[in-house]
Amino acid sequence: MVNIRNTGMKKIMKNSFYLTLLIISMFIISCAKKNAESKKGENKKYNRIVVLDPAAVEMIYMLGAEDKIVGVANLERSKVWPEKKVAKLESVGSFMKPSLEKIIALKPDLVIMSALTGEELNNGLKSNNIEARRVQANSIEEIFTNFLEVAKMLGKENEANKIIAEKKAKLEEIKKIATGNKKGLFVMSASPLMVFGNDNLPNDIMKLLNIKNIAENQKGRNPIVTPEFIIKENPDIIITLLPNPSQIVATNPQLKNVNAIKNSKFIVVNSSQILRGSPRTIDQIEEIAKAVAK
Repeated sequence: MVNIRNTGMKKIMKNSFYLTLLIISMFIISCAKKNAESKKGENKKYNRIVVLDPAAVEMIYMLGAEDKIVGVANLERSKVWPEKKVAKLESVGSFMKPSLEKIIALKPDLVIMSALTGEELNNGLKSNNIEARRVQANSIEEIFTNFLEVAKMLGKENEANKIIAEKKAKLEEIKKIATGNKKGLFVMSASPLMVFGNDNLPNDIMKLLNIKNIAENQKGRNPIVTPEFIIKENPDIIITLLPNPSQIVATNPQLKNVNAIKNSKFIVVNSSQILRGSPRTIDQIEEIAKAVAK
């Protein structure tokens, strides 16, 4: 006597087994396809690039691939290295408000955006099927990561690795100079007293130089601190973007007895080099290290 119930159950189990195999196979094929597409995207080389990030402009020139740049965004208060060459490039508007229409007209195969490029422009690029990448460096290591990523877009990995090796060797030399343990503050503006806190490139640079950032535990990347806070923490060094650091004391006279001010230990840095986040930043770090060691 045939057990119809058992036979039916076996058929169902057998069919379920094959169905499961089919689903797994389709999943594996799909993953392989996506992986292949991803690798294809990674290996893609670009020939017409609009660059909205000044650090990326510098990187492309360092790699000797400036012929790939068809347009850049202009900075209002500073220039982009190499200044004379970059000034001759086609403009797509300002750094803070680049023109989507001008970008489209240049027919780029890639747009490199900055950390501050708005989502409206990003969405506009997507709508016009223009590929876009974004670069931002909040640490020294991220500078090298971004540099290598840009190099891959241009087929310049070998050149990038050589430059990275040179800059990392320089960092090792800088560490030998930065042997002291001092307290410091990186000031952006005198009124209000806006400084660099945590999770940003200046703070990472201070760590490399063995300078304890007294504002590291303040809320936000760019907190506003009080004169009383600075007096209490009493930094040994003040690094600043202000061309005339005496502004800090002029607007906050109660700070006159703070160690850094009393001993005239101000270090003025070039904002375009120290904040931009290109490999050229390492050269500025070296200058700061020498000034700290004096």
